Amino acid sequence: MKTPNQEQQFDQTVARIPQSRRGKNLNGFFAGAATMLVLGAGGFLLYQGMDLGQANLPFNLPINRNRSTVTPSPASDISPSPTSSLATPSNPYVQSALANKAQVELLSVKRIPEMPDEVTVEFRVNRIADKVATSDIINIGATKARNPVTNETYKSVDPENRSSGPIALFTLRQGQPLDGYVVLKVPRGITLIDVFLENGGAFKNVLVADAEPALQLTPPLATPTPTTGTSSLPTPTVNPSISPFGKAPAIQETIPIPGTRTPVFPSPKTTTIAPEGVIQPLDSSSEKPDNKGAKREDIRGQNTPAGNAAKKAFGNKAQVQLLSVQRLENYQTGKRDLVTVQMRVSRLADNVGRNDVINIPQISARNSVSNAIYKSVPVASSTGSIALNSIPRGQSVDASVALKVPEGVQVVDISVPETGTFQEVEIVRSTPVEGP
Repeated sequence: MKTPNQEQQFDQTVARIPQSRRGKNLNGFFAGAATMLVLGAGGFLLYQGMDLGQANLPFNLPINRNRSTVTPSPASDISPSPTSSLATPSNPYVQSALANKAQVELLSVKRIPEMPDEVTVEFRVNRIADKVATSDIINIGATKARNPVTNETYKSVDPENRSSGPIALFTLRQGQPLDGYVVLKVPRGITLIDVFLENGGAFKNVLVADAEPALQLTPPLATPTPTTGTSSLPTPTVNPSISPFGKAPAIQETIPIPGTRTPVFPSPKTTTIAPEGVIQPLDSSSEKPDNKGAKREDIRGQNTPAGNAAKKAFGNKAQVQLLSVQRLENYQTGKRDLVTVQMRVSRLADNVGRNDVINIPQISARNSVSNAIYKSVPVASSTGSIALNSIPRGQSVDASVALKVPEGVQVVDISVPETGTFQEVEIVRSTPVEGP
């Protein structure tokens, strides 16, 4: 039986035992679950936002929103270099002409020593387009120059006689350029000019160089040859890759164009055309030296090459006859390393094309032993291109070219464009004609 004291102690002990609070435990559980859901949803949305490049969350999270924008680099404000969109020309001395139908290269600009107020300008014209019109003409004689400082204009000395004249594109073949020249009146002391070619653009800030006189061949050639002007001087090249002698500057377009001159004229007398393999005398009407005396010799007969001295050109449209191959002295160097080749071009056919042109300066010789090639050099008496349609049928014109052949070479093969090769031609040394 419990006493009153024992009951009081029991009540106090029961009162000290904590009573369970079920409502508070449930609230804590739901709060924790909600927090986990929110954090999980926020992490999922943040992941998707970062994957898409931007985070658009419906609630505020302690993240750096500036990371979604990328600050442009200062270098992006700099404009790109012009070379990225514009092609820089490989050669500043090359210009397009006639709406990209042709290309004109400035070869040289050189002052003439004997005439200090005159400057020779050389060009090279190359046909690019497949189709050209008969009116596509580059008139070399219309070239002008200008002083870039004072804007003073310098014109041609004589467009008719001191230039190679017009060049018609339809007379050129693709890949076979033609050279031209013009003499401008530029006062002495002017060393920098701008050159303007008609239908060919402008060449800016071109240096005017000094020059040496052209090679003069003496004694004179066996037969007179047509020339294209009173001055035909070699000029140095503006382009370092081109030899100072280059091609002959007096190359003349020979296709007859209305209102212009034709540089190569047919001989006034009809020349009898010899068949292939037969050597034809130069001219039966010309005077021959007297054969009296042991010291007097006929140079023409002595210099006539032996063998098949005539070959057909352009099929059977023309014939090229080799007249003489003669070694002369280079009076600038004192060496006998110049060989003049004279030939006669005869027209055989009635119908010839406007592109039937023999480029005389392209004639070359080859050493049959060493296979060395000897090319032409510019001299005042060299002949330019010869067009067959400028020669009446049955008539002929004479041409001449100078080749640089080393001393000691006595036999060469001579190649003529559109004609063929004259094999094993002997080079004859010039013998002066002495009195009786």
